Amino acid sequence: MKIHIKRININNSNLNYYFNIIYKFRNNPEYLRLNNIKRVSKKDSKKWFLKNQDNRIFFLIKYENRNAGIFNFNKLNPTFSQVILKKFRNKKIGKISATLLLKKLKKLGYFRLITFASKNNIASYKIHKSISYNFKPHKNKNKFYKFYINTRNF
Repeated sequence: MKIHIKRININNSNLNYYFNIIYKFRNNPEYLRLNNIKRVSKKDSKKWFLKNQDNRIFFLIKYENRNAGIFNFNKLNPTFSQVILKKFRNKKIGKISATLLLKKLKKLGYFRLITFASKNNIASYKIHKSISYNFKPHKNKNKFYKFYINTRNF
């Protein structure tokens, strides 16, 4: 199985190309439903993206050279989110790519991370539970859990 993650290096010449990819993943209907969040307009998303791109690292999840998902890593508050397209689920892509991400973040000097997953999103919840050393219910979000990860373990 060929799974790897590719860091997106955004510059002026490819900004629109990568923004469109990120936008599609962010507004994936299944992702929105599973995480109980609302669709974001393209205009609002572009404003957010331009304002926050220096504080983020995006990684495309590649499966057999096709875009299967994406990671959005926040450098200021070391957290990440992951989206896997529905047609690529149940192939262990999520868990394998999460492990690859943690190894890359370790090399970049990020050791203590936090991430969140809803108990309603069973696959995501299981992945996060398997890569974390501790977790607890998130105070402000019903059915969401906060996971603590140490990349030194990867």
